[in-house]
Amino acid sequence: LEAAFELARRLQVAGPGEEVMITSPEEAAAFFGPKLRHLSKEVFNVGFLNNKKVLTGFKQISTGGSNATIVEPAEVMRQAVLNQANSILLVHNPPSGVCRASTADVNLTRRIAEAGKIMGVPVDDHIIIAGYEYVSLRSEGQFQ
Repeated sequence: LEAAFELARRLQVAGPGEEVMITSPEEAAAFFGPKLRHLSKEVFNVGFLNNKKVLTGFKQISTGGSNATIVEPAEVMRQAVLNQANSILLVHNPPSGVCRASTADVNLTRRIAEAGKIMGVPVDDHIIIAGYEYVSLRSEGQFQ
């Protein structure tokens, strides 16, 4: 069974050289879900997008414990600039399995979005992936 699940996870991930366009929360969850849904520790990733919303790369910014991780907006923006991103996508998993934005998630997203406005690198969305569920903070109106 484990081998079957691993094969399914690998099939969901785009192959080398394939462009991954992310223009919706569904597309973001489809790409990042297989990478995050089974982790036992919280991780925070930043996806780098070009003008056409094609994912040019992503970086794990932080790894935490079983219930939290520390993310510094300055490091997020540093990675965005180093990766020549036109916009960014924030993605993390709550190992608790609760698919809902916490107050800390909303505050962090707003801080990163404000830094992005100043730096000229907007935040397209913040996706929280818990198992096979996800939530989009932009769709919920949690930041502009």
